Amino acid sequence: MSLVLRSAVRATRAAQKMQVRALHVENKVDQTIPGGNKALAIKVAIYGTIGFSLPFIATKISQDKARGN
Repeated sequence: MSLVLRSAVRATRAAQKMQVRALHVENKVDQTIPGGNKALAIKVAIYGTIGFSLPFIATKISQDKARGN
């Protein structure tokens, strides 16, 4: 093995060892989503409504400007 190849293999093995992490997460019933499900549902509904209607509003404004209204 050449010196370059050996050092590359050694670096790869060292990087693989560093990727191992200890992670502990406790999932309890009804505590996995912060803020509660009702608040999250309202926020998602508002976000989706605004996100869906924004192109239509922008088109209406653009057409009104083109007409001179």
